[in-house]
Amino acid sequence: MKFIALNKSFLFSIVILIVFVFQTNGQNLKENSFNYISPKPGSKYIMPENNIALRHGDILDNQSIKDFNIEIEGSKSGKITGNNKFSDDGKTIIFLPDSQFKPGERVFVTLNGSILTISGKTISADPFWFDITEKIPDLPNDNYINNEFNNSIPVVFKNQSKYTPKNFITKNNNLPDDFPDLSVEVMNEANGNDYYFVTPFGHWGWFPENVPYLIIFDDYSTPIFYRKLAGHGYDFKKHSMGKISHFLNNWPNSYINVLDSSYNNVDFYTMQNGYITDFHEFLMLPNGHVFVEGYDPQIVDMSQIVPGGNPEAIVSGWIIQEQDASKNVVFQWRSWDHLNILDADEHVDLTAEIIDPFHGNSIEVTPDNALLLSPRNLNEITKVDRNTGEIIWRLSGNNNMFEFIDDTLRFSRQHDCRILDNGNISIFDNGTYHPEPQFSSIIEYELDEELYIATLVKRRRNDPDIFGTIMGSGQKAENGNYVAGWGSGIPGITEFDVNGNIAASFYFAGINYRAYRHNWKTNRFYPENDTLEFGYLWMEETKTKNTKLYNDQDENVILTSYFSRTNNFVVENEFPITIPANGSTNISITILPDGPGTLNDIITFNSDINSEELVQRIAQQITVIGHVSEGQGIGENSLKNIIVYPNPVKNNLIVKLENESQSVYIKLFDAFGKLAGKYSMENNNEATLDMSSLSSGLYFMQITDLKSNSSALIQVHKQ
Repeated sequence: MKFIALNKSFLFSIVILIVFVFQTNGQNLKENSFNYISPKPGSKYIMPENNIALRHGDILDNQSIKDFNIEIEGSKSGKITGNNKFSDDGKTIIFLPDSQFKPGERVFVTLNGSILTISGKTISADPFWFDITEKIPDLPNDNYINNEFNNSIPVVFKNQSKYTPKNFITKNNNLPDDFPDLSVEVMNEANGNDYYFVTPFGHWGWFPENVPYLIIFDDYSTPIFYRKLAGHGYDFKKHSMGKISHFLNNWPNSYINVLDSSYNNVDFYTMQNGYITDFHEFLMLPNGHVFVEGYDPQIVDMSQIVPGGNPEAIVSGWIIQEQDASKNVVFQWRSWDHLNILDADEHVDLTAEIIDPFHGNSIEVTPDNALLLSPRNLNEITKVDRNTGEIIWRLSGNNNMFEFIDDTLRFSRQHDCRILDNGNISIFDNGTYHPEPQFSSIIEYELDEELYIATLVKRRRNDPDIFGTIMGSGQKAENGNYVAGWGSGIPGITEFDVNGNIAASFYFAGINYRAYRHNWKTNRFYPENDTLEFGYLWMEETKTKNTKLYNDQDENVILTSYFSRTNNFVVENEFPITIPANGSTNISITILPDGPGTLNDIITFNSDINSEELVQRIAQQITVIGHVSEGQGIGENSLKNIIVYPNPVKNNLIVKLENESQSVYIKLFDAFGKLAGKYSMENNNEATLDMSSLSSGLYFMQITDLKSNSSALIQVHKQ
C-alpha cells in the first residue's frame, strides 16, 4: 500500500470542497464501498491524533492492498504522509499519520484504486472529509468521576456510624490497619472456588477514611487477594481468557491494568486517537481484541441549541473503541456522529457550563455481531451495528422504539446491560428517578426485535429494598445466581439464587462501581488437594494429615500466616514458610474435635507483602473436613454389623442392622457438613433411604444407637 505525498495547489482543496457539497457531506458512498469509515465522512470534533480506518466487512486480498493509494491533505497542514497497518482481523486498513492534524482544519481524503476481497469483490470509495476540533477544553481532574453523581437527585447518604455490620470475621486475619471493613450479612451456603471481586472507594464525602484496595474474597468475607492502590480502582473482574483487569484512576495517567492468574501486571490499555480513558467498561474478546471507552469534552455553543445555553459550554461526548491485538483502533464509535444532545433526559441541565448528556457506562457484544450500549443519561439501551456503527434500535428514553409489556416503570439511570444465555437482556436499574420510595433492582427483558416488544420477565430486588443512586451492576454468575452490586447502596452486594431468594449479602466500607462473582484460582502457588479429608474419628482422638503446596514460579513464595474460622484445625508448621521456586513444601494440619458431628473449615494460607512500594496479599485455600463420633458402641471396628447397599447409590439406599436395636437414628450429611436428611429405625432392623432428589457427590451417614449412646459414620457415594 502506497501513501502519496501531494504537491497540489490550494485550488485542489477548493475543487474537493465543491465535490463534497454535491455529495451531501460525503455520506453517499458507493454500493461496493467500505461499510465502515473512520472518521465518519463529514464529521466534526475529530481529535488531532486520530487515525483513519477503512473496513468493508469481508476478508481482504492482501496483495491488492499494495496497489491501493491514500492521498491526504489538510487545509492547514497541506500534504500529510503516514504509514499503513493491516489489522489482524484481515478486514481493516488503518492509516497512521506521521504527524498530528492541526486544530480547526478540514482534512480531505482521496482513495485511489480499488481493493479486492478474497471472494473477488471489488471495493472502492468516494473521497471524503472531516473536521479537526478547534480547541480541546481543560477539565477538573475528577470531572469524569464527578459526572457519575452529577444530574442525579440530591441524596442524603446514610451516616455510617448508624449502620452496624454483622460479622467482621476478617478482623483477626492480620489485615492492614487501613483495610476496608468487610462483613458477611447473609450467607446460606459456601460455593467452592467462586469468589467476589470488588474495589470499594470513598468519594463525595462518603466513606472519607476509605483507602482503595482491589479485593477478592470468599463466601465468609475472607480475602484471598488484595492490593493497595495509588488511586481509586473500578471494574475489577475476570475475563473469559483467564486474565483479570481493573481501571486505575491515577490522573493524568489513568489506565486499564491487566493481570495474569499469578497477579502479575502483564498489560495495560488506554484510549487511542487522543481520547481520555474512562473507567466504565473494558472487554477482552477471544480474538485478542478489546473494547475500551472514553469521553470527549468539546466546546459547543449551546445558545444555538437551547434557550439560555452557554455559548462556551463544555459538552462531554462518548467514545467507544475496538482495538486489535496490536492496539490499533479498528472500530471507533462517537456519540457526536449518532446521538443528539437533546436526547438527554429532563434532569440534565443543558444550560450548565459543563454538560454530560450521554454518560455511557457499558458495552456488550451480541451474538449477531452488534453492540448493546448503555447511555445512562438518556435512560436508554442502544443497539449499534458493529460493522457500520449505525443505530439499529433504541430501548426506552425519549427515542423509545419498543412497546413495554408488564412494565410501566421501565428503568432510570441504568448501568450494566448484558446478554443472558437465554437470549434475554439484563439491566441494573438504579431507579434514580422512579417514584417514591426509590429502589434499585436487576431487571430482565425478553425482546422481540422484529415486532419491537420488550416483555418484563423478572425484577430482582432486595428485601428490604436497597437504593443505589449511582453506579451498580447485575451479573449472572457462573453458578446461575444473580449478583447485584448496589453501587452506593448498603449493603454492597446481594446474591440471588435461581428462584430469586437472597443467597448471600455482604457489607464493605466503600462505594463500589461493580461487583462480580467469578470461579477463580491463582497459580502463584497451589495446593496438592483442594480438600483434605480426615475421615471419621472419635471425639477423644486427634489426627494429623499432610499435604503439599507447590510453586511453579521462578521466585520463592513466602507464606506469612494462615487463617481459619474455627479452632478445630491447626497448621503445625512454623511461619513464615518458604515454598522454593519450582518446588514444594509439606504442610501438616491437625484436627482437634470439640464435639460430635461433621467438622469443616477452610484454611487460608497467606503470602503478604507490606512495603512502601507494595501492600498485597496472595492466598490459597484448602477445605478441611472431619467426621466425629462419640462413644465406642458400634464403632469403627464394628462396621461389619451394618450393611449398606448399593453403594454407590442412585435412588434408594438400604441400611440393615445384623443386631437387633430398638432405637436407631440416621443423619445424612453432605461433604460440607450440611444436613441432607434424617431417618428413624424404631424397632426395625432395616430402612430404605430415598436419595433420588439429592445431588451427586460424597455423603456421610451417621448411625446412632440411642440405647448404647454409640455411633458410626459411613461414606456413601451418590451417583
